[in-house]
Amino acid sequence: MRNMLKNMIQGMRQALQLMPSQRAYIVNDGGFAQDAIQLRADFQRVSQDMNKAINRGEQTNYRTS
Repeated sequence: MRNMLKNMIQGMRQALQLMPSQRAYIVNDGGFAQDAIQLRADFQRVSQDMNKAINRGEQTNYRTS
């Protein structure tokens, strides 16, 4: 209960700020390109796992034909 009240007061304080402080965002070199590489790798891992399941004859929740 005490933490809930503390969080509510902190939230109200942030909502009522006239000039909120700026957040410091970390910008990595090649941000979008790096994301694309990681998403491609994730897709490849998932598709490999799906192919293994199909080859083993396991029940899948997607159509293969």
